[in-house]
Amino acid sequence: MRFDDVTLRDNRLSGTYNLATGISDIGLALNEPDIPKLLEMKDLTFGTKSNLNLKGDLNNFNLEGQIAFGNMSFKTYKIPHIVADIKYSNGNIDKLFKYGTFDLQKLRFIGDNQETLFETQTKFDLANVNIDYQLEKQKFSLDSIQDLKDKGYSGDIDFGFMYRGSFDKFISGVKIKADSIKLSGFPVKNVDIDLQANEKSLNIGQFYLEYENNPLLLNGYVQFTPVKYNVSMLAKDFNLDFLGIDKYSAGRRNCECRCDFL
Repeated sequence: MRFDDVTLRDNRLSGTYNLATGISDIGLALNEPDIPKLLEMKDLTFGTKSNLNLKGDLNNFNLEGQIAFGNMSFKTYKIPHIVADIKYSNGNIDKLFKYGTFDLQKLRFIGDNQETLFETQTKFDLANVNIDYQLEKQKFSLDSIQDLKDKGYSGDIDFGFMYRGSFDKFISGVKIKADSIKLSGFPVKNVDIDLQANEKSLNIGQFYLEYENNPLLLNGYVQFTPVKYNVSMLAKDFNLDFLGIDKYSAGRRNCECRCDFL
């Protein structure tokens, strides 16, 4: 059986399917400018222009190609384009993404001027997922994204990320540091953020920054199920205008507080 340019809107499918053996060789070209609109999702916008090729039968197939997401935004914030070159080998339709090898050959985040903001890759066995991924000392310019620049974000941050374990049981962490940056037009210094998470909770090891040479320190933890948290905040002569609260509460404050919910 041959499929010659079968279309649905701007999406196209072509290829062959052997009725006797169940083996297929199918190419799929996706072109959907606004996927959330089809799913009636609010606040989120994104589209795709992707090309994929499927070969094999339902019990043993390979899927590879390029997936691209663009026109991405959440509420008023634009999100960089995402382009992923993937290869999924030895797949099984009854164990979809639970069996076989998933190779993320290249994952790129692309700016408004088609420049690569960030690039990475990884590969793992889906039947025995044991990811050990670490990204160290990556530099990122906030104003390299035009939408952030327009909203008053600028300066360079250094960040790192790690993920160890499977999808069900894992530990991950994010570290962000910056000497001097602007957030929504507010200049902040000595940013030092250290977060860890697993499948059960988020730990705020440190969230520190200085605004107008006055410190704000936040730490604690949040447990997901059942919901439980313990968060402490310390601020000295801190201008609360930075937090965007209303005019009756704005101004400078000394603050030391702790919030528990059990």
